[in-house]
Amino acid sequence: MNKLILIIFTIAVVAQLTGIVLLFIDAKLALQAFIYYVATIILLVPLLIIKKRKTKEEDPNDYRDY
Repeated sequence: MNKLILIIFTIAVVAQLTGIVLLFIDAKLALQAFIYYVATIILLVPLLIIKKRKTKEEDPNDYRDY
């Protein structure tokens, strides 16, 4: 799951930077890059929520400090 989150986060960052650069070149392509950015953020949010729930469930059973 961590690799998937990292890959989606990387795609989001690349899409955002590409969109910013393309604003100076072609507005239509920049809009498409920002749409990809929003889509990856929409995919990333549920994955982060699932990860948070899993870590919340595991915390009471964490006995590493003994």
